[in-house]
Parts: sequence; structure tokens; C-alpha cells
Amino acid sequence: MTNNLLPPKESLLTYLAIDSADVRSISPPWKRTRYQAILNWLTRYQPKPNAPNLEQVRGCLEAISLFCDLEDWTQAEKIFMLCLNTPTNEELHNQLATWGYYREQIQLYERFLDQSDPLLKALCLSGLGNAWDRLGNYGQAIHYHQQCLILAQHLNLSEVEGKALCNLGNAYFSLNDYTTATQLYKQHLTFAQAGNDRLTQGIALGNLGNVYRVQEDYPKALEYLQQRLAIAQEIGDLQGEENAFGNLGMVYLQLKNYEAAIECQFNSLEIARRIGNRSGEGRALGNLGSICRSLEQLTQAVELFESLREISEEISDREAYQTAIRQLGSLHQSLQNYEQAIAFQQEDLIVAKIAGDLVTVGSILLNLGTSAREINRYDQSIAWHEELLELSQMMEDSDEEKWVLEAMALYGLALVYQKLNDINRAIEYCDWALRLEPEVVKPIVERCALLKNELSDDHSLSSN
Repeated sequence: MTNNLLPPKESLLTYLAIDSADVRSISPPWKRTRYQAILNWLTRYQPKPNAPNLEQVRGCLEAISLFCDLEDWTQAEKIFMLCLNTPTNEELHNQLATWGYYREQIQLYERFLDQSDPLLKALCLSGLGNAWDRLGNYGQAIHYHQQCLILAQHLNLSEVEGKALCNLGNAYFSLNDYTTATQLYKQHLTFAQAGNDRLTQGIALGNLGNVYRVQEDYPKALEYLQQRLAIAQEIGDLQGEENAFGNLGMVYLQLKNYEAAIECQFNSLEIARRIGNRSGEGRALGNLGSICRSLEQLTQAVELFESLREISEEISDREAYQTAIRQLGSLHQSLQNYEQAIAFQQEDLIVAKIAGDLVTVGSILLNLGTSAREINRYDQSIAWHEELLELSQMMEDSDEEKWVLEAMALYGLALVYQKLNDINRAIEYCDWALRLEPEVVKPIVERCALLKNELSDDHSLSSN
């Protein structure tokens, strides 16, 4: 971005109806001092060349804060709603999200939340919900979106109600509650069709396409996402186009149409960079990383997920960051870069434990144990496999993942003790695995049986 994000200083003062001569006559002095500070921020503040986007609008953000302190809400709201000179011409409060400045966006919405204007309050509730969703706090996101929905229904604001339904759907989608998300998205589409709003119709169709994609209903996903793309291109919705290309690319990846998948992701990446959408840029890079992994281009995949990690860390996108470190841990393990794999896997383990996702924790512990065994860190490998074994026994017997994790932990421990030449302990763990009955662990149990035979043969030879 250039330093021309804002209107010329004279135009900005005209927009705000501020005359510097009038400011000098304001009383009392404390009030005059604050208005003078506003003038200075709007007319004298100069960001450095190539400064980050946030610094380029710093003067406006400081002016908003000062207007709020003065309780001059009309002026504060004017800057809050100021359209910037970006490819999408978004208002300042929305543009902060496009750039990935979610925490700054939250601070801004919180300043305006308690104002009497119901439309402004609805906008702030919606914005807070979206920002917390991007930061991974889905409970907070749902809280704000539900408040927005109640307000919209009370005031009979159908457009706001539809948007609240859409945003609630996004939060439930983030929680992997696809049934609830689908219901909410369908309600949103009904509102959009009733209002003949093409932009909103495109958003609703895209959301439905995405939820069908993750549920592996690829024909429906393609149908809805292609409609989403067509509408976005028809009305010049660049963000919608970027989003549609990205999701279409992931459908084509699942269908193993790699050429189409790559083309879609590059289109998504180009648009995201053009409009300064850091979240979209990271998403496209991560999607390209997934394609490279499927094509066994592992080194390229590592580079792409590293880029995703850097961007997601910069904009505090927790979900994208976790995706990046999980992929990097797995990729480095596949490349036999075990030290690097362990570093990423340990970081991933902390996040997964906080989230309380036992299956993911188990999967990471298994990878850690495997990586440690490969570089002869046997004590660490045993500790991680034993932790995995304990975790599996905490899970419900009806959960197939419990038995898979238990079997893999036993097999991993047998392999470690084989490396330590403790044949008796290795055989003990094989025998434990052989007593597991669920059909789902049969392939792992068969590996344990082969390992036991190998261990028994080795033991017999050493005894002779």
C-alpha cells in the first residue's frame, strides 16, 4: 500500500467541518487542547515511507479516540465510517479486519458499543463477533452475534438480522458444528433472496458451498461455490472472488484435479495481495502448501506453510497459525528433519491441550514419540508414548479413536524397547496389543504380531 490511503488533509477537514481558526477560540482550555491535538493528528502526522498500514491510519485512530474522550460521537463516527483509498474502498473499521488488525478493531468497536444509535450498536456487535471469531474465541463471537440478532429482531431490521445469521453460522462453522452452520446459512440465503441483494446472496451461497466442501459433498460444494464466484465477478466483489477461488481450489484438490486447484489458489492469492487481505493471502499460501504436499513436493510445502505461519502470527490468526505449525511438524517429520519436527509438534501440543481436543493431542503425542525414537531420544520417546497410552485409557470405549491411539502407543513402546534391546519389555507391549479386540485396530495388531515374531526370533538367536 502507498501513503495515499486517506483523503487529502484539506478534504478530510472539510468532511469533518473543522476550521482551524475556530479551534483556537474553543473553551475551556482543556477542551481546546484536545481539539488542537486532533488537528495535529489529522494534518501534521506523517507516517514513514512504506510504513505498515496501521501506521498510515494512525492519525485517524488517534483522532477517533480523542473525539470519544470529548464525547463528540458524531465526529468520531465520521472517521470510523471514513472510506479509504484501497482497492475495496472499505470503511476504516472494516479495513482494519482486511489488514488483519483484529485487536485494534475490537478496541474501536468497544468505544462505540454503548451509544444510543441502534444501527451503530448492531454494527459494533457484528464487528466484535467477527473479530473474536478470527482470533479463535468462538464463545465470545457467538455471544456478540446473538446480541446482534436479538437487537435486529427487536427493531425489525431484516438486513441486519440476515447478516447476524450469517455471522453466527461462521462461528458455528469454526466450531465444526456443521449442522447448525448449515441451518443458519440457509436462513441467511432466504433473507438475501427476499431482498434481491446480489452481494449477500453471493456470501450465503459461498458459505453453503464451503460447509458442503468440508462435509465432502463435492458436487453440491462446486455448484454453490461456482455460483458464488459468478456473482462476485458480476458485481465486482473482489473479496468474494478471492474467497470463492480459494474454496473452489480446495474442492478441486479433494477431487485430485491439481491443475484446477493450483490455478484457483493462484487467482485467490493474487486478489488477496491486490486488496491487502493478509488473512486471505495466508489462506491461499496454506492451500498451495496442501496441494504441494499432495503432490509430494514437501520442500515447497514447507516454504508455503512457513509463509502462512509468519502471516498468521503477524495478524494474530490463531486458527491459521495452528494449521501452519501442525503441517510444519508433520512435513519435517516426513523429511526426517526430526529436531525441527519436535519443535513444531511440542508447540502444537500446548495449543491442542488448551483446546481439550483429546484425539488431536493423541496424534501429536504419537508423532512426538516417533520423532524422538528416530533420533535415539529413547527416554523422551517412552515418556510421550506412555502419556499417549494414559490418554487413550481416559477416552470412552465406544470411541474408535481410543482403540487406535492405544494400539499405536503399545506398538510405539515395543519399537522403542526393541531399540534399547530390552526384548522382554518389547514383547510385553506386543502381547498387550494382541489382546485388543476391536476391528478398527486389526492392521496395527497385525504389525505387533509380526514384530513379536521378529523379537522372539532375535531372542532365541541371542540365547543360543
